[in-house]
Order: sequence, then structure tokens, then C-alpha cells
Amino acid sequence: MQPPLSVYVHIPWCVRKCPYCDFNSHAQREEIPEARYLDALTRDLELALPEVWGREVTSIFIGGGTPSLFTPAGIDRLLTTLRTLLRVSPLAEITLEANPGTFEAARFRGYREAGVNRLSLGIQSFNPEHLKALGRIHDDQEARTAAEAAIGLFETVNLDLMYALPGQNLEQARADLETALALGPAHLSAYHLTLEPNTPFAAAPPALPDDDLSADMQLQAEDLLVAAGYEHYETSAFARPGSRCRHNLNYWTFGDYLGLGAGAHGKLTSRSPGRPKNDLAPSGGGSGVFPEPGVNHFHDRIERQARLKHPKAYMDAVFASPPGHIAETRQLSRGDRVFEFMMNALRLNQGFDPRLFEARTGLSIAAAEAGLAEAQRGLFETVNLDLMYALPGQNLEQARADLETALALGPAHLSAYHLTLEPNTPFAAAPPALPDDDLSADMQLQAEDLLVAAGYEHYETSAFARPGSRCRHNLNYWTFGDYLGLGAGAHGKLTSRSPGRPKNDLAPSGGGSGVFPEPGVNHFHDRIERQARLKHPKAYMDAVFASPPGHIAETRQLSRGDRVFEFMMNALRLNQGFDPRLFEARTGLSIAAAEAGLAEAQRRGLLLRELHNVRPSETGRRFLNELLQIFL
Repeated sequence: MQPPLSVYVHIPWCVRKCPYCDFNSHAQREEIPEARYLDALTRDLELALPEVWGREVTSIFIGGGTPSLFTPAGIDRLLTTLRTLLRVSPLAEITLEANPGTFEAARFRGYREAGVNRLSLGIQSFNPEHLKALGRIHDDQEARTAAEAAIGLFETVNLDLMYALPGQNLEQARADLETALALGPAHLSAYHLTLEPNTPFAAAPPALPDDDLSADMQLQAEDLLVAAGYEHYETSAFARPGSRCRHNLNYWTFGDYLGLGAGAHGKLTSRSPGRPKNDLAPSGGGSGVFPEPGVNHFHDRIERQARLKHPKAYMDAVFASPPGHIAETRQLSRGDRVFEFMMNALRLNQGFDPRLFEARTGLSIAAAEAGLAEAQRGLFETVNLDLMYALPGQNLEQARADLETALALGPAHLSAYHLTLEPNTPFAAAPPALPDDDLSADMQLQAEDLLVAAGYEHYETSAFARPGSRCRHNLNYWTFGDYLGLGAGAHGKLTSRSPGRPKNDLAPSGGGSGVFPEPGVNHFHDRIERQARLKHPKAYMDAVFASPPGHIAETRQLSRGDRVFEFMMNALRLNQGFDPRLFEARTGLSIAAAEAGLAEAQRRGLLLRELHNVRPSETGRRFLNELLQIFL
């Protein structure tokens, strides 16, 4: 089944080219050759008719440039030509772009009488200073006057606004939105100003808001417009119910469009020359709207065309024999189809049905699988969100709300920490009012229950992970692995043999596997050393470049007691506990070195012991500090 067909007509003149604009527009230096250009558009259409013959046109968009520089009579002639030579739907959406600086009430009425039913006004801003910075030819009052007149005349009016403008702050961006909302258009477009190559702004960039402020402006626009009853249906597009832009939706859903005029682009789907007509319909019993994957032969040719850009060159070439107004014709490869479909359809907040991909590209959705899988994986393979509970003034419902908000975001990993008042902090010096122990315990249990019910594994006291998303770095800490600490204040732990120890003495004796060596004989562990770097950044930087370097604040070898305590302090945070053989492999000691503490913890009901597993009991998990104190 053929995609919907739209027509785009480009009128390339404007009063003055704006410094940010990279569209094919040409400043008006003399009288516009309106009649000759309309003749050229007619000839362009006549030459294109074989490519679109018999297809219904669902929308027409007259863009520029500044199409409102053409007279109403000229627009009437253009639309009459299109209706005469094409099957234009009686319900077609017909849009004209207009510049408020060209507004005249009679001119707007003439466009409406010619058949334009949707006007798109390039307001950009209602702030006179920002309009001046953008090089616009209208002022704020002309913007309001044109918008009010248009809204009273046309079925649908779109107002184009821009944000992240030179020197703009958040309040000014909000004022533009509020002014637009007060006018009550059916459609609003809110675009981020970008510095396009080969424009004056790119050559001499103005001072623009930074990325954080620009993002705040975007979020502000979305929040304000949605709260005002507009549907945010595309990245930059907001519409009242029933007022989505049908022409742009055809672009965004990879429909077809015939481009007419200087610099106009088009995309048309057809069968290859010689393909029988009865081969248009998809095989395999499909509905024709969503065909069977990979068999829609209508799509064996999807072609892009671009017209010559310069108005005079275009007009001369379209009347030449043979005509030479087509600057480029290119058939889309499989890769092009995948990319162009996604580039458009993923602008839609509602996304797309994979069957639409197949209907519009002629390819199976499997052709896009690699990219879809990569995109689903996200910008980062794993994201952890840190949350705290037992906060000043927090109640149980508020703690739950934090968790539910985090769950709605769907991270692979969540950490839920109890706020503690650490020594030498402002909170320790002047403690805030915190939830009592019973309420704090309820918050902890609530977090565990909610996160486990949502499919997260509670694998460490404060850590919760989706399957396969445990934090491997922290697991290395918790299983007493080694780590090199770099930077101001960084700590590290490294295991080595003493100077002079022979290399062949690294492996455990006694026939052990090497993973879990025989107790007490892993000589590799005769030195486990902790280091700490200087804390102050400047002192650290100065010291690391000194001769000799002095950036190491402390070096300490762990005693037998240190090894027992530090292993237990980490490994008993894991809900699954540890294998006693891991204790021996990581400390170089027999598990007997920890027997007194293990027996005491088991006696108090804080620990569970099996042949190859030692783990905290439910009570031990609740009173972890008490459990760890036994080994201190």
C-alpha cells in the first residue's frame, strides 16, 4: 500500500536573511518575480505528474523563505494549479508560513479565501531585544497583532517560538510562553536555537545560555504547555486536541511528499520500472496497511530528489530543453531507509508501531534490530540511583514516594542508605530532628519490600540490583579484593609478597586449587598494605610532583587482627554471606583465626554457619553494626 502523499512548495525569498537561518532563503533585493516563479512551479509540477499520478494529496505546506511575501492572488493561483493537476483531498490541511513583519489584515484574509486553512507564524520571541538579536524584521507589538488577526481568521494557527536565545534567562523564556498561551493558538512549536554551519551566528557566535539553563528552558516549556492543555506529541510540537500538524506527521511517519520549488526536497516511493502493477500489494495475506515483513515490493524504490537552490537557476532550468531543475536524485539503500525512518519517527513521543516501519520501508523490523537493541541498552549500560531515608522531618509516606519515583524511572541498580550523623560534620555539631529508630526501621523494611517486589535483588545491606546488574566494583570491596586508590584523599589496599620472597612461593602448597588454598599456607598474603593519599587537592598536587614525591599520607600493613576485622566488616554486608575458603584466599589466614568471633556471633543469633557458607541471620542484617563490633 502506498504511503500518504503530501506536497511541499518552497518560496525562497525573504525580506532579510536572519543570522541563524540555514534554510534556502534569499534576501529580497528587487521585486520578486512572482508570476515567473509561479509559472516555474506549474512546469515543475507538470514534469513530476507521472511520479504521483492518481495519488491523493492529504496536505500542502507552503514554506520558505517568507511565503507571505507573495500576494494572495499568487497563492490562490498556486493552490488552484495544485487542485487542478493533483487529486487534492477536500479535507487537505493547507499551511502557509508567514512572517509577522509582512502582516496586513487584507493579505491574511486573502490567503484564507484562497484556501489556506492553517497559518504558521514565525514569532520566535515577544521580547524586542531578543527579536533584534535574532535579526527579525518584526517587533513584539507586530508579533501580537499578527497572531491575534491570524487566530481570528484561520482554522488552525501555529506560533513558532525559540528558546536559549542570546542573553535570554529563564524568566524571559517563560514570559514568551505565557504571552503565546494568552493568545490561545491551536498549535505551538518551541525550538532550541542552534548554531548551524555556514551562518553568521556560526561564524561569530553570540553569548548563549549554557546547557543546564537551556535544558531548564526546555523542561519549563514542556511543563507549562502540557499544564495549559496542549499535547506534547513531538520533540518540539504541542497541539490542542485535534490540531496536530498533519503535514509534519506525514514527514515523521516516513510518508511521501513531492517537493516543488527552488531548493525543495522530496521523497517518493514507487516500484521499479517493469514491475507489474499487481505486485504493489503485499503478499502473505497481510492487511495492506501493515504488510507481511519483507515482502512489500512496492518499496523496491524509495527515491529522494532535490531541486536547484538558486531561484533564477531553478526557473531557467525548469524551462530548459531538456529540463535540468533536479539537482540530485538518490535511491535510498536499506541502511538509508532504516536511518531516515528512525530519524523521523523517533521524534514522536508516542513512538511507532513496528508494522509501520515495515509498511513504509518495505523492510522487516529485523533490519533495525541492532540499533534498537543498542538504544534500549541506554546511554549507559547500568545506572545506579542513590537514595537516602530517615531524613530530617521525613515520614513513611514521603520515603515511599521517593522509592516509587525511582522505580518509575527504571534504573538497573538502586542504593538505599540510612542517613547517619558522621563525626566532624555540621549535622553532627547541630543535629537536625530525625525519625526515631522505630520509624527508621520501618523505612528500611519498606524499601526492602518495595524493591524486592519490583524485581530487584537485595544483595548487600543497602544495594538492590536487577538480574546481572550487581555493582562489580563494590563487590570487589565487599569480598576483600585489592584496589589502587588515586587522587587526593584516595585509599587503597594491595596484597603482595614481602621483599625477597621467591616467586614460586606465590602458589598455595598442599594440593589446593589455587582459588581456595589450603588454610594458613598462602604466602602471597604475607603483606597486605593500606595506603592513603594526602587529602587537600593542592597539597596532593604539589606533593606528587615533588622530588622525592610525598603524596602518600599513610602506609600501613594489616595485622592478623586487621585482616579478620576488615574482611568481616565487608563480607558480612552481603546478604548471601561468604565461603570460608574465600576468607582464607583473601586474608592468607585459616578460618580458625576468626573462630572466636564467628562462634560469639552465632551464639547471639546474628550469624548462620554451614560448611561452605557464613552469612548474617535476619537479626544480624537488622543489627549489622552489632554483628561487626564482635570482630573489632
